Amino acid sequence: MFLAVLQLLARYKGIVVVGLLLLTPLMLLYAQTKRPGARGPVVGVIVDVAAGLERAMLWATGGILDGLEHYVTSVGSWSELVALRRERGLALAWWARAEELEHENDELRALARAVAPIDGPRPLGARVVGRTGAPVSSLITIDVGSADGVRRGDGVIDKAGVVGVVLAVGRRASDVLLLSDSRSAVDVVVQRTRARGILRGSGSEDHYGVSVDDFDKLRDVKPGDAVVTSGLGARFPPGLLVGTVLETSAPDDSLYVEAELRPATSFDRVEHVQVLIDRPPPRAPRLGEEPMLDEVDGGPVDAGPAPAAPRPKPAVALPASAAVDAGPVAAPPAALDAGPTAALPTPGPAAPPAPVAAPPANAGARDGGTP
Repeated sequence: MFLAVLQLLARYKGIVVVGLLLLTPLMLLYAQTKRPGARGPVVGVIVDVAAGLERAMLWATGGILDGLEHYVTSVGSWSELVALRRERGLALAWWARAEELEHENDELRALARAVAPIDGPRPLGARVVGRTGAPVSSLITIDVGSADGVRRGDGVIDKAGVVGVVLAVGRRASDVLLLSDSRSAVDVVVQRTRARGILRGSGSEDHYGVSVDDFDKLRDVKPGDAVVTSGLGARFPPGLLVGTVLETSAPDDSLYVEAELRPATSFDRVEHVQVLIDRPPPRAPRLGEEPMLDEVDGGPVDAGPAPAAPRPKPAVALPASAAVDAGPVAAPPAALDAGPTAALPTPGPAAPPAPVAAPPANAGARDGGTP
């Protein structure tokens, strides 16, 4: 039996040792409570060893528990961090979208205020979807075309002023020729003195520019004057801002004043425009007035179908009893001149001519003309 107990202790020695270590402090504590003064050196050593073991077990279990808590917290925090980063990205995207919509709203409101006083053509909103030319564009492409009522030669403006004219029209898109291009021209006046001239593009490959070479030299044109459309040519209504005079020059051998202008529109930043469609037909020149050569769109205005030519009236056949037919005219019973009578030709076959009535005896008394 003793051997069986030893084998059992050898098999479960770990459990036995731990149990003894756990029971020892309890036994000592019990002994101290019964006899507080009975504490020898052996008891002190045992207490110190037990305290060390307790601290070690607390450190081990505390570390394990702290590690498990840290792991659980880290996993949860990492998931929360990923979710917060995703929400932050979405918030930044929505913030950028909101700022873009606010900017677009401001642009469209300013554009609506610019076209509100226009009387005549109907404004059609459009967005710039393409540019031609680099680094300075001479053509821009907008997202409206013939299906929306756009025609070649329609004026294009933005919130600041005149942009250009429609040069080519597709069904869903159109090309707009900018004012800075040398092929464009607009009839303008100085707002202060009403001096009139033709504004032409003077831009190059590195800058946008417009100029007027034919202001009347007798008129007053100064730097800082606002230049607006005159309303001639039916492309633009009067009073739309085109630019501001930067400098002027008057050659001695010329009758005109030359002026460099700063365009009212920033052609490199234009994004939203209004196309002036359903414009009225151009005014016909009055008697003695030279017709205006509108060079704005480089082509004629579509004035509608030409009027039909009048049809010729059909010939009416008269009965034979009438005095007038294809032959000589019969003389009345009154006194007539004995000379020949005039014949009236008529197309097609006619009744045989009636004989000329003989003049009466007193025909010489009166001079009668041919009817």
